[in-house]
Amino acid sequence: MVPWTTLESHLRRNWQPGQHATLLGPNGAGKSHVALTLGELCAHTVVIATKRRDPLVQELQARGYQLVPDMDDIPFAEVHTENGSRRVPVHRRVLVWANPQTKTASHRMVLQKTQIQQTLNTAERQGNWCIVLDETMWLYGNLGLAAELDSMWFQARSSQVSVVACAQRPVQVPRQMIAQASLLFLWHIGDKRDLESLRDMGGVIPRDIIEDTLPNLSWESHEFLFIEPHTGFVCRSIAPPR
Repeated sequence: MVPWTTLESHLRRNWQPGQHATLLGPNGAGKSHVALTLGELCAHTVVIATKRRDPLVQELQARGYQLVPDMDDIPFAEVHTENGSRRVPVHRRVLVWANPQTKTASHRMVLQKTQIQQTLNTAERQGNWCIVLDETMWLYGNLGLAAELDSMWFQARSSQVSVVACAQRPVQVPRQMIAQASLLFLWHIGDKRDLESLRDMGGVIPRDIIEDTLPNLSWESHEFLFIEPHTGFVCRSIAPPR
């Protein structure tokens, strides 16, 4: 078992802009907290929230996140370095809460989709953002943002944009969410279909490690398996307390 502090230090040293992270596990396992911790290892982070009533919004604002309706409203500043000058966002931690006040669910979803489309497009255009998605499958399936998210997983690396995406079951997520991930965090998984869906994961990780370990992880202890598919680094750890 690797302590979270040791794993966090490893991530701080080795995780590069443009690399993606995928977190898979049941509700209450600690995915959101780990995802936010990952996001805050990056220079600039945007969290996309979608729930009508979301306690995460208040929590993040208390932690200093700037709530913005549109990322194009974020001011930039000129920063001078030994390699020249560059423009960087004034806010390091940004929260986009796609929560339009409408009378019908269908109209709300249309407005949500537009707002999140704009957020993803702006983040990719500006570059160097880490995008944290707590409800990935809601965006991908219900809001119909599959094309936009596929583009992020495949092409955003060139803009040094990272995507930290959370979901519950491997069998339900698009293949590229796993295949394009440089970092994988997997909580307790016992369903055979879910385990089968991880078999196509790229890299050098032996399948038996995944299939033997995931069903035996302690959900109550928030234990997870961390995998770097392309380096072969694997360890067990426990999500940090909130």
